[in-house]
Amino acid sequence: MKKIITLVILVMTFALLMSSCSLLSSVAGIHTVKFDLDGGENAKNFVIVMDGKTAKLPTPTREGYVFDGWYTEDGDEVTEDTLITSNLNLVAKWKQKEFKLEFDFGDIDGEFNDSSNVPGTGFDLPTPEREGYDFLGWYTEDGKLFTEESKLTEDLKLVAKWQIKSFEVTFVDYYGNTVTVVTVEYGSAANAPKVDEYVDGKKFICWSEDISRITKDVTVKAIYKQETYTVTYNCGDILDSFSVDVLLGELPKAPKTPEADGYVFFGWYTDEELTDRYFFDYSFDTATTLYAKFYDTSIGEYIVISNVEQLMAISEQPAAKYLLACDINCKGETLTPIDEFTGELEGNGYKIFNFSLTEDAANVGFIRTNKGTINDLSFADFVFDTIHTSSGAKYYGVICGINEGYINNCHTLDSELKIIVTINGARTTPCTAGLVGYNNGELNGCSNNSSIDISFSATGYFADYITGGRSGIITSYVGGICGYITASGIVSECDNHADISVIVESLSGYGYNYDHIGGITGAGEGHMENSSSVGNIYVTDTIEIVGYVSMYVGGAIGHSINAKIENTYVHGEIVIDAAGNDDVDNRIGGFAGYNTGKIYGCYSKVNIKDNTPVNTAIGSFVGQHELVSGHESFINKCFALGSIEITGTHTNIGYFAGLSNANIKDAYYGDTLVVNKKVTTEDENGEITESVEAVEMTNDIGEVIAEADLLTVDFIENTLYFDRDIWFVYDGKLPVLK
Repeated sequence: MKKIITLVILVMTFALLMSSCSLLSSVAGIHTVKFDLDGGENAKNFVIVMDGKTAKLPTPTREGYVFDGWYTEDGDEVTEDTLITSNLNLVAKWKQKEFKLEFDFGDIDGEFNDSSNVPGTGFDLPTPEREGYDFLGWYTEDGKLFTEESKLTEDLKLVAKWQIKSFEVTFVDYYGNTVTVVTVEYGSAANAPKVDEYVDGKKFICWSEDISRITKDVTVKAIYKQETYTVTYNCGDILDSFSVDVLLGELPKAPKTPEADGYVFFGWYTDEELTDRYFFDYSFDTATTLYAKFYDTSIGEYIVISNVEQLMAISEQPAAKYLLACDINCKGETLTPIDEFTGELEGNGYKIFNFSLTEDAANVGFIRTNKGTINDLSFADFVFDTIHTSSGAKYYGVICGINEGYINNCHTLDSELKIIVTINGARTTPCTAGLVGYNNGELNGCSNNSSIDISFSATGYFADYITGGRSGIITSYVGGICGYITASGIVSECDNHADISVIVESLSGYGYNYDHIGGITGAGEGHMENSSSVGNIYVTDTIEIVGYVSMYVGGAIGHSINAKIENTYVHGEIVIDAAGNDDVDNRIGGFAGYNTGKIYGCYSKVNIKDNTPVNTAIGSFVGQHELVSGHESFINKCFALGSIEITGTHTNIGYFAGLSNANIKDAYYGDTLVVNKKVTTEDENGEITESVEAVEMTNDIGEVIAEADLLTVDFIENTLYFDRDIWFVYDGKLPVLK
């Protein structure tokens, strides 16, 4: 029994000692080994070891690390082979796991290894360089950004992301002006703009820098080389030939007129057959021979004109053939118009100048009615100043009142036409223009450079209330080239470069004016092509109390009556002022006031200012486009720029067309085209304030396009189909006719 009690006491004592490390340490032959896991887990905190024995050491785990053994606080490693002779505090030693990082640098020769073993955190990533590119970072194969702050838990492949650099190429012209600035990706070629082929007699040869592969911001300048070409003037067997050198890009100067007894010089020609006459209006880029054409007076084919007396003698033989041998100075004389001309008048590039036409007649011009051919003739320094008070049809034009023949390469220069038409209780239809009043023939290659100043006054009344007959009516047609074009009439390659001013007034009673005004023609039924007008149109209505005014005003044509118009443009301004008459019915368009015909491949850049009170149809291209039975009534491949400003109340207004019920296709207007209403207010103190209000469009025909996109070679040629054989087309510029 005593032995059993002793054993129990010993067991209890041992258990008590086991519950306290400090107690265990006091027991001889027993040691405590403590474990500092240093962030690890899944291991004991201590073990009891008999003195001189080895300890079974735990193997802890730690995410992202590999266990590297137990060490004393002094740094001595303790393993399961180490004999334990004292209490120990062991610390776990760890080594970070390493993962394989594979680097895909892309299409470059990198300086870095293509793979590397790195720890899961705290690693460095390489920063590669690539010529012409910016490095945007490393990305995993599934497209996620990977940085040095990212955590690595497995082997990984990283792909370098690059962005190609862009550079600016500034193109500078001969004068140092910036033509354009383009942005080009690294290694790509820059598209050079078009520049003048010739400047100051020098020819463009290249750009100052290679632009086939851009690798930096660069400024390139147009390089020109001084060159000349030789023009040989071949006078055949009549006179000696001679040559001159001309700077490239410059026009040859017309030499002194060759003179030879018995001959009249007939001009210079580019071919030996003497069929293509040269008017010194374009330059050459290679050596060129010009051939003189002479008329042998002994043949008697032409009657030679050398003075004003011989000129006026045309009336005696209007069917003959005439040839001007020089400029004809009329010495201020008032010329009597040639009634009807059926012959041939070769102006030979000369001019008739210093004369007056002031006759009060129904048909006024140098020739009243032309049924013949007039070539290469100019009229300059003249006075066309007439007042007409009779009724009936009236035709006014410097060359002729009526043309039923052929007029080629004829011009008016730097003069002014002043015409006043006043009627009372009668009806009249005046046709007025810089060249021809009424055109039933052909006008080709002609131009007007003389301003037109017209005043119309009509006074009358309703003559017959039963039949509706009216009197006191003026139906006018005013144009820069011709007043009216008949269905058989043709206007081709003609240009107006002058302003037109029309004043409409009523003296008393009821006056009626139906006015058709255009930069090229007032109205027309025929064919107009390859023509232009660069000038302004000013119309003033001074009727305040009684009277009726209906105006059809267009930059090119006032009223197109089934006319066919192609490849034509207008620049300028149209200003309509009314004194206060509400009875006004206008159709105003940048190109055509009123159209029932076909307009194709045309454009207008016209600023319209309409100060009439009411009842106006306005469009930047056409005022009214109407479908009429038997007419084509079609507008296609046209565009408009400019602005519209109104002051009154208008029921029909549009960016492209003010009023339309007919076919309009592929019509465009620039995004810079504005339509505003000018409002004038007066406060109680009499102070006047002007402001601008937005105008609500009543017609949305046409497609808006950014002007920068519209004025490109691509759009003009490939969308509008402007023919480069007819037009000069450059980026950023309005096309013009050749």
